[in-house]
Amino acid sequence: MCKQCASWGWWAEPDSALGIFFEAVRSMPREFPEASEIEQEFPQDTQAQAAWLLTIGEYPDDEDDEDSWDEYEQARRHRDDVAHAWLRSADDMIRLATTVKNYPWLGLWAEQFVSSGAEYSALLRRWMIELIPARSLVRTAAAKTLTEPELPCERTDLVPLGSPSEVEEVLRRAWSAWQSERVHTWADANRGMRARSVLHGALGRKRNGREAALAAIDEIVSDWESRATAVAAAGAGQPAATLTVSVEGPWARPYDGRAPGLTPWETGVLVHWAKDFDWAQAEILLEVPQLVADQVRAGGGAFTEIECIPGDPEETPAAVAGGLVPGVLDDAPVSARIPATVQQLDALSGAGAWLFHVWSIDRGVEVLPVDTIRSRTLTGWSGIIVAGPGDLPDSLVDPWSDDVLAVAKSEEEPDPLGLLAGEVMVARRSGRRGNTVRALRLLALARSASDLRVLGESDARVAGEREVWQGLLANRRLDLTPFRPPSEDPWKRGGLELPLSALGGAQIYSTSLGGEGIKGHSPSCSHAHAGWGCVDMRFELATVRELVSTLTPDWCSKCDGYAIRRLDDRQLRIYRTAHVLMDVNIELAQRESKTFGSSLSASEHEEIHDRLRGAEFGGDDDSYEDQFAWSRTLRALGARVDRLLTR
Repeated sequence: MCKQCASWGWWAEPDSALGIFFEAVRSMPREFPEASEIEQEFPQDTQAQAAWLLTIGEYPDDEDDEDSWDEYEQARRHRDDVAHAWLRSADDMIRLATTVKNYPWLGLWAEQFVSSGAEYSALLRRWMIELIPARSLVRTAAAKTLTEPELPCERTDLVPLGSPSEVEEVLRRAWSAWQSERVHTWADANRGMRARSVLHGALGRKRNGREAALAAIDEIVSDWESRATAVAAAGAGQPAATLTVSVEGPWARPYDGRAPGLTPWETGVLVHWAKDFDWAQAEILLEVPQLVADQVRAGGGAFTEIECIPGDPEETPAAVAGGLVPGVLDDAPVSARIPATVQQLDALSGAGAWLFHVWSIDRGVEVLPVDTIRSRTLTGWSGIIVAGPGDLPDSLVDPWSDDVLAVAKSEEEPDPLGLLAGEVMVARRSGRRGNTVRALRLLALARSASDLRVLGESDARVAGEREVWQGLLANRRLDLTPFRPPSEDPWKRGGLELPLSALGGAQIYSTSLGGEGIKGHSPSCSHAHAGWGCVDMRFELATVRELVSTLTPDWCSKCDGYAIRRLDDRQLRIYRTAHVLMDVNIELAQRESKTFGSSLSASEHEEIHDRLRGAEFGGDDDSYEDQFAWSRTLRALGARVDRLLTR
């Protein structure tokens, strides 16, 4: 393999074992800042100044000293920057160690990256210890242990808030805000900003008594702070507690905000009291004051206490590995496949995988998104991954995709209801060829699903998924008049009562199929709130046969109410041929009219008979009853044509 291919690996399917390995290696952090770069980003004099100021407090004593306010603001900003850098370095170490754990043969090569990353993370941690007083973390833990005190609802300076019950409600919200602020800020002495904010909101635009009420909340918060300080002092003599915790999700808050990251209090606990890190498992050994241990064990945050159990030597690699060991995907024959673990499915999801053919003893072969496979695995389901889009046989996929691409590049516009139109839409909207072929493979795999709603039960959105849904569904309403019975009302157009045959099994998806004043919307309608035009279990499923015979829905006039699963060649032929016969029926009815009727010329007679001959129905898969009903309609129309010739 050439160096370029190994580096980029675009030729490997992203949801294959090789593609996931390439992605894991590419995403490994391999560059950590040198000493000169660290000094440039975090100058030593700035660190020393910030450490000295923040040891004294969060804010200057003199509120009118603007220079001091600027210095403290710079110190707080420096602490935030160092904290974020340390949390990001921790995430890098976790990703690096996890990759080495999943692929042990990378260990020797990755030692240099692990070493430099550990040194960088340790340096930032030492700086954080200087910037965060441990006493503030203990005091925050003490504040969280406090139960709601008796609230001073009868204070006269709180009268602007309203009646005593209204005052009680405001103070209760201020108490919750004060406790929450403790966890989400670095401050040692809590200034009660959130509690004051609650009071501001409750006062609205009232001016009378405003200053007195704000002074009262400051006094109340000061009392709460004194109680927390007393609890912290009482617990100072207790022995430290040792516990092991795991951390779920990224430590640093991602730039896109998709995960919260660790709070300042949780970050401070790790900085001060972590004794050892198992980066590969995202587990930390802590030795913390008893008050802090109680809050960690109380839950509700990113920490989860775990019980350390000695490893079982009989455990198989698949049971303990978090990556894709041989035998999960296409690197082993199907007969040798092993069930994937939750961690391995997470690795697949992280690599951008979406759909797989899976097999289990209880459900047989299915097409499922990775998220659904993961959810089932958590509930005890056991199955194997049979194939992904990259495993579909080239002998079938390549000629098919070449034909689709040829039509997509031409000016041909296929029938908008058919499979080919969906394939061409996928090809034209997928961009470059590599993406197009992958999207077509996903489309071929998705077509195996008996219920498309299963495919939409996934929170993740992957490349090509939007195009695949457009290839699966057509947002058009069917005209099913030819399959309805004739109308007894001469002023209303009736149908021919043609047999639906295979068309009856075509699926439609809508937000509502029951009427009852609830309008049905298609996945593409803004009222459906369906991401990327996909369907999930919020949508209702029906067949065309049910739509013709029993359903009386109320459709949205803008989106036509539903999307139909694209028709295969047989279903499309039935639908279009039925409309040929319906057009003939309408034309004959106009000519048979007593007021405006007219006879047929010989050429018109022959032309209509040619259309009827082209509308022959039948095939090995069609029942005798359907073929007979269709032929009977053809004969009746033919007889009417003959009568008009001699009229």
